Amino acid sequence: MEERYRQTADWDIKPDATAYSTVINAWSEVGTELAALRAERLLGRMEALYDDGDDEMKPTIIPVTACIKAWSNTVDDAGKDVVAEHVDELLSTAVEKYESGDDSMRPTDITFSYATKAMLNDTYGPDRIAVLQDRVILKTSV
Repeated sequence: MEERYRQTADWDIKPDATAYSTVINAWSEVGTELAALRAERLLGRMEALYDDGDDEMKPTIIPVTACIKAWSNTVDDAGKDVVAEHVDELLSTAVEKYESGDDSMRPTDITFSYATKAMLNDTYGPDRIAVLQDRVILKTSV
């Protein structure tokens, strides 16, 4: 769809943030490391388009949560260390953006639930998630 849009510049087929989020969520259901990487690549594409001035492509916590979900479904395929690294990066970035004033990046209970599932077997995972969750609660209560 994106390629077709680039070729034709037809606004009727321009993919938007909802289209990207839908595809990311679909990849999150597959349960393989490759699917999680593809979901993350799409999130990165959204960020790049937004950074290049396409305000309609601004990522929110929804596709970030879907990427975390994708990784939480790959623990058996990818290995706990790989999963923990990706989930920690995604969640930490979302929390930092939220703390910087981007309310659309506020992690939800669902976000933390998937992150906890993904990092449950990591030595420091549950503690790391608790610290990030406390930071969100602290900002919310201010």
